[in-house]
Amino acid sequence: MICTIFLILNHYTAKKHQGELIMFNVRIEKECGCFKRSGMPTVKAFDNKDDALVEANDWADEMNETFCRKHRFTVIEEGNDLLITMAMN
Repeated sequence: MICTIFLILNHYTAKKHQGELIMFNVRIEKECGCFKRSGMPTVKAFDNKDDALVEANDWADEMNETFCRKHRFTVIEEGNDLLITMAMN
C-alpha cells in the first residue's frame, strides 16, 4: 500500500509598492501520525523557490531520519509544486 503526503509549494502574487512580490509557501497537505507528533510547522512562506526547495528537502531528510521508519519520504518537483511522496517500507 502506498500513501502519499503532498508537500505543496504554492505560489501567489502580492502587490508591494511598485512591483510584484512572489511568495512561495511550503505546506503539508496530509499529515501522518509521526508528522503530527513531530512539531514541524505545517506552513512556511518563502520569497524564492530555491529556499523553499531546500526546506522541502530538509523536511524529507528529517522525516526519513527521525520518524518511525514505516515510510520512506521523497521530494518530487512538479512545476511550482513540490510533492513529498510517502511509500511504505
